[in-house]
Amino acid sequence: MSCSSGKYFTKKISNYLKENNVNHNIKEIEETKFRNSEYKTKILESIRGNNAYIIQCHGNSCSEKSIQDDFWILSTLIQASHYADAKEINVAIPLYPYSRQERRQGREPISAKLAAQVMETAGGGDLKRVLTIDLHDERIVGFFNRTKCDNLYASDTIINYLKTKNHNSLEDLSVVSPDVGGTKRAGHYSKVLKGDVVFYDKKKNEKGDIISFKKVGDFDNTKNIIVVDDIIDSGSSMIETVEEIEKEGFKSIYVITTFPFFTGDAIRSFSDLYKKGAIKKVIGTDAIYHPPEFFEKNLWYEEISVAPLFGEAIKRIHQGESLSNLLD
Repeated sequence: MSCSSGKYFTKKISNYLKENNVNHNIKEIEETKFRNSEYKTKILESIRGNNAYIIQCHGNSCSEKSIQDDFWILSTLIQASHYADAKEINVAIPLYPYSRQERRQGREPISAKLAAQVMETAGGGDLKRVLTIDLHDERIVGFFNRTKCDNLYASDTIINYLKTKNHNSLEDLSVVSPDVGGTKRAGHYSKVLKGDVVFYDKKKNEKGDIISFKKVGDFDNTKNIIVVDDIIDSGSSMIETVEEIEKEGFKSIYVITTFPFFTGDAIRSFSDLYKKGAIKKVIGTDAIYHPPEFFEKNLWYEEISVAPLFGEAIKRIHQGESLSNLLD
């Protein structure tokens, strides 16, 4: 079953399952929005006794729905599946909602934990698994009490693409993280691609403005730069990182992200960096949807699909096979 914001992703997963001879049916659902902005979901076909997989993409750039809307629709569909007597309920959500609110500072909620509790409560004990990718903080998997949370990684899919399409960019390489929190991610890329690791230690004020920016590591014998981050939202941290690297004379800079939101002035800023030769490409995944015209207008951007990775995980879950090499 697909929530409306995730239909494009569901179609890709379904195609992968068909290619791998996995028998499945896509069940129709209905989303109704009332005049007071409430949403109601309804499953239009019987799912009694079925293994149900619900797919939702939070943050669809072409949807009028907010992430809060998408999450509520997902949660109500989980509950509807429970009431409809699904044998078990599994959820595939490329972007885990509220993942950047995974710790408490002062009088704040831990919203990522609350999201886990809402999904589990909605499932009434039938929610078996949540499948996601590149969690902002891997500790989120521990926020679930009864449900298994599996965190996939986009890195190998992206690395295989780089080796196939942009192999020259992998020579004399340094992998850069825009902040300390992403050093593990950058470390994986550097280990596989045999490059050095550099990261930036930045400090922000209470408004979120960057007040200090310090490089840790050196670009010794480096010809190519890959800057890796999980999320590009407004892009301010990534753009500042690229500009700092550019000051050192590098012109072969590739930017990689799993969740390319590109909010605010991000598109204009990356376009400007591309036009002046500061970046070669920004490479993102279809975990966040962009329409065909986006690619026509923004030649600096390339997209890689992680839907086959989710399709492979769903195939293995359904057939009782190991997921371990998809989770390492």
